[in-house]
Amino acid sequence: MIAAASLLLASHTYVPYCPPGAVVGRNECATYGRWSLPDWMPRITWSVGVAYRTFAFDHPTVQAGKGVTGPAPTIDPDAFVGSRMTLVGFELQPVRFFVAGPFYMGPDIIVGPTFLTGQKPNAPGGSTGFGLQGGLRSGVAIQGNDVSVGLEVVVGGRVAALSSSGYQIQRANWLVEPRLRLDFWTSPYVSLGGYAAANLTDLPSYGGGLDVTLHLLPFDWTPP
Repeated sequence: MIAAASLLLASHTYVPYCPPGAVVGRNECATYGRWSLPDWMPRITWSVGVAYRTFAFDHPTVQAGKGVTGPAPTIDPDAFVGSRMTLVGFELQPVRFFVAGPFYMGPDIIVGPTFLTGQKPNAPGGSTGFGLQGGLRSGVAIQGNDVSVGLEVVVGGRVAALSSSGYQIQRANWLVEPRLRLDFWTSPYVSLGGYAAANLTDLPSYGGGLDVTLHLLPFDWTPP
């Protein structure tokens, strides 16, 4: 079995950490140069963090909750005009694939409690609720020494809801969210990052996040 495994690995191309003739060191050999690993291994990462979003909560819809009967409460369509919703929650990027060179993509999910601000006195419902945002994240990573700059966009949707007398007061909208992010490598397999974002379909809608990322391959095999 060991012999078979050795033959399998030997059949694949390995890329040296430094090019021939280079002096081993951070100045001569690329910090993010490829290590001695088989070239068929996928470049995959996993991230978890916290996120913040703020957006308008104008003209929400009303739906009866489970087990609720009777007419929905009368809500003035203008009652929430000028109100804003803040979402503070956990952000999960279950997997991210590098598809070609520095280009990558993967799912992105934010979930957590929401807080209504700027509410008019006659606006019904509570001031706290629940929010969910999700979509496909695509981007490009520009590597530097111990730092990576990313340009991204998330395409998907977002819904935020409040509860009042058993009825759900909610607002949903599409998501086209460009992001500018910055990551710092703490080791070849771990990076800490943050980003700023804005939703182009619901301006002024903006936010940011902080996360920790685990990398299957050292420095993602992406040279500076």
